[in-house]
Amino acid sequence: MSERGTIDDFLDPEANSLRGIAGWLDEIIDLYAACINAALDKLAIRSIPLLKDYSLEITVTIFNRLLLQNAAALARLKILQRYVDARIRGARSGVSVFSNSTSIDTFAVRYYHQSEELQLRKRMIEHDASCELSMRVNDLRYKSSCYEHLTRDIDALTCDRYMDPRGSIRHDENGCHKCMKVQERKRLCVEIHEWPLPDDANHAAVVMFEFGAPTTFKM
Repeated sequence: MSERGTIDDFLDPEANSLRGIAGWLDEIIDLYAACINAALDKLAIRSIPLLKDYSLEITVTIFNRLLLQNAAALARLKILQRYVDARIRGARSGVSVFSNSTSIDTFAVRYYHQSEELQLRKRMIEHDASCELSMRVNDLRYKSSCYEHLTRDIDALTCDRYMDPRGSIRHDENGCHKCMKVQERKRLCVEIHEWPLPDDANHAAVVMFEFGAPTTFKM
């Protein structure tokens, strides 16, 4: 396209008007998207009041780029700015709801300590893990006892041998009692038990939160 064509298009009232409408629509869409996010934030706080202690992760200045002229849109923008400003001022300083920390101020840790459901689930997990651990310990004791008995039997035995038709002494590979005991001892095994939750209480709380984070928080 020539330079003259570009200037003509720019000076064309109809083309210029369309550009203005497109820009206005973009700003209105941005404003309404922000309003929807604010509404979702209100619903989330109503469901999880603890969220009020954590910032929206945005600043009021994010709205400065919106050059609105419509009175209704400007009124909505002011309401939105006041809401965001109030949320920021009411939140704890320096604490993010998305923090990966396991400190006592972490949202996941605080939510866990306020959730009877998550605490009950943790107790159930720990109870099941304790029962399994007890079974594994008993199995270990039993297998250890078997190992000791087999070792004593193996030490007391000698390999079974026989004389073949040619007069040679051979080892009875299939029926040797000592070798059978050795193979039986080799088959002894125990399963390693791993505790399902971290030892650190706060870390365990974060894991439990990840297991049962509320649907509102995941939105």
